[in-house]
Amino acid sequence: GIILLLVLAVQVFFNLAGASVLPSGWDALGEHLARAKEWVRLQRLEAIPYINYMQRGQPFNVGMLYGMSLLIKDAILAKLIHFSFGVLAAIGVYALGKRCFSSKVGLFSAAIFYTIPAVAYLSTTAYVDLGLTFYAFLALYAFINWTTTSRRSWLIISGVMSGLCVGSKYAGFLPIAILVLGILFQSWLIKKEKFISIAKNLLLFVLLTGLAGSFWYVRDFII
Repeated sequence: GIILLLVLAVQVFFNLAGASVLPSGWDALGEHLARAKEWVRLQRLEAIPYINYMQRGQPFNVGMLYGMSLLIKDAILAKLIHFSFGVLAAIGVYALGKRCFSSKVGLFSAAIFYTIPAVAYLSTTAYVDLGLTFYAFLALYAFINWTTTSRRSWLIISGVMSGLCVGSKYAGFLPIAILVLGILFQSWLIKKEKFISIAKNLLLFVLLTGLAGSFWYVRDFII
C-alpha cells in the first residue's frame, strides 16, 4: 500500500509540475483556449468561424471552465482544472474499487489508471479529455449504484452526468450508448422487469441526458 501511495504521489507531483507552466499543445492553444478567449473578449457565445471552422459546433462544457479561468487568472489555471479532473477521476476509481472489492484493490486500480501514459500527458494539458473521462466515470459509478440498490435517484444522477459527458465532447456519445445497453441488460435480462418499467427507466435516462447535454447542439443548430 505504501509503495502504491508513493507511486501516486510521485505521478501527481510530475503531473502538477507539467500543469503549472503555460500551455503549448495545438489543441489547447488553437482550439479550446482560443475559443474560450474569444468568447471572453466578445462577452457572448458567438459563432467563431475563424477558429477551427470544422469544429465550430463542438460541445464546450469543459471549455467554459477554461473561459472562467481566463477571466479569473490565466491559461495555467485552465491546465490546473484539467489536471484536477485527472486527480478526481483517480479518486473515483479508488472509491469504486474499495466499494466493490477492498482498499488495496481500489488503490491498485487508481495507480494503474493514473500512471497510464495518456493520462499522465493529458494531465499537463488544457484539453478536454480528462473532463470527459471524469463525467463518464461518474455516470458509470452512479449506474453501478443503481444496479445494486435499485434506487432511481442513482439513475437520475447517471443521466445528468451522461449529459455533462456528451456536452464535453462528441466522444461522450459512446459511454451513453454503453449505459443504455446496460440499462436494458439490467432491467430486462437480470431483473426481468415489465416492458413499461424498462421504458420508464430508459426514458428517464435519455431525457435527463438530453436536458443536461443538449445545450451546445441546440446552440449549433440555431446559429
